[in-house]
Amino acid sequence: LVKINQKARCVVQMTLTTYDENLCKLIEPNVATTKRRFEGLKILQKHGIPCVVWLCPILPHINDNLDNLKGIMQYCIDADVKAIVNFGFGVTMRDGNREYYYHHLDKTFTEWAKKWKKYPKVGQGWYAGGTLFKIVKIEDNKVYTEEDKNCHP
Repeated sequence: LVKINQKARCVVQMTLTTYDENLCKLIEPNVATTKRRFEGLKILQKHGIPCVVWLCPILPHINDNLDNLKGIMQYCIDADVKAIVNFGFGVTMRDGNREYYYHHLDKTFTEWAKKWKKYPKVGQGWYAGGTLFKIVKIEDNKVYTEEDKNCHP
């Protein structure tokens, strides 16, 4: 990548899903955890290779909480990522995918599975919306939300 970046410029993109390492192992088994991906982002930063983070999947009632998202945002700041991509929080599931997903949700996240099944059908899939909050500012390499006491936008 360093050689490619020297000749033609490259950009590396990767997903970050959850700041909680144990939860990450449940959501994405058999892949590098978010902490390990962050370490990779730092190495790429050291070599001058620009990076983009895809903030997904953000699953309602699972990894859409404030601490998780602030942790991921802090990783992005610390790794000096050039952009963060997110197409909205929530999940759309089409027939077939929904049954597969609910089966694994029932096995791994029993209490959360009950909440998910309350969401209405929208169009060809099902949508589940999650927690919403607003990042108000990033100052001195820290992320602040409207809920933070130290946030004075």
